Amino acid sequence: MSLAPNPQAALGQTKNRAASATTLPVRGDSPAYYNGDPAKDILFIETLDLVPNPPTDHMTLRLKGTITAPIGPNPHIQVTVSLNGTVGPRIEDRLCSNGKLEIKQNGTSTGSCPPEEGAVEMVYSAMIPYIWLKMGNYTVRTEMYATDGGKMTDFEGTAWVAGELGEGDGW
Repeated sequence: MSLAPNPQAALGQTKNRAASATTLPVRGDSPAYYNGDPAKDILFIETLDLVPNPPTDHMTLRLKGTITAPIGPNPHIQVTVSLNGTVGPRIEDRLCSNGKLEIKQNGTSTGSCPPEEGAVEMVYSAMIPYIWLKMGNYTVRTEMYATDGGKMTDFEGTAWVAGELGEGDGW
């Protein structure tokens, strides 16, 4: 299996959402771009890095930024995965519930979640279960919300997945 950019599909484009002239990329080494204007987001992203980029069967997301307002005790995250424009799984969870998220504030791992206002680094590592992956354009949208529903951030990115399983038409 290989995860690599599709030369036929520009980053930030899927069959159901075309990038516009106002699409704003998220700074860093990733194919991510914002959904909407991030100016009012509670989480200001300085950089978002995907290691390796493009991802392989293991990946790490490293987000560095600033939390500009209280996010409360139970912030949550929604992740939606699309294959070739067909929406697939949508995962909703509390930001701090799975134990895979490492949080650093002031350069030190805090061991506590949620993070407080101020500079923050969030690191999430995962293994991609290649058994069920089909070849095609995968788009992953990540939305994060404070306990009171205030938008922390909303971004997505697209990568081409090529492998032995044949071309996927959707879920």
